[in-house]
Amino acid sequence: MKTTWKLNEMLKQIGQPEELKDYVKDLEKNSPYQTFADYYGSMIRKKGIDKAEVIRLSNIERTYGYQILNGTRQPGRDKILLLCLGAGFDLDETQRALEISKAGVLYARERRDAILIFAFGGHLSIADTQELLMQFEEKVLE
Repeated sequence: MKTTWKLNEMLKQIGQPEELKDYVKDLEKNSPYQTFADYYGSMIRKKGIDKAEVIRLSNIERTYGYQILNGTRQPGRDKILLLCLGAGFDLDETQRALEISKAGVLYARERRDAILIFAFGGHLSIADTQELLMQFEEKVLE
C-alpha cells in the first residue's frame, strides 16, 4: 500500500485529465476499505468482537448501531468515536476510521480532540472518557 506522501507525489506528476482518471480508478481498485462499515467490520473481526457486543459496549441504540455496521447509515463523528471506544481501538485505528469516514481526524490543537486523543492513548472506557470530557467542561460524546 502506498503512503499518502507517495500518492501526493504521484498526483503532482499528473498533467492530463486522462491520467487523473486512471489514478482515481487505480485508487478505488486498490483501497482496501471504501466505507466506514467495511473498515470497522474488518477491525472488529480481527479483534474477535461481534456486532451485538460492540453496539452494546458503545452505548448506541441497537437498531441504529446495526444500520451503521451494515452500511445503511453513515455515522457522525461522535458515533464513530463511541464505536471505536467500545471496540477498544487505539488512536491510530480510530484516526483511520475517521479518515475513511471523512469525519475529520482528531486534532491535537483542539481542546476536546486533545482530551479524546488522551482517552484513546490511555485506552479509557466510554464512561471514563465521558467523565473526563465533563471534568474539562467539554461536550460529551453523543
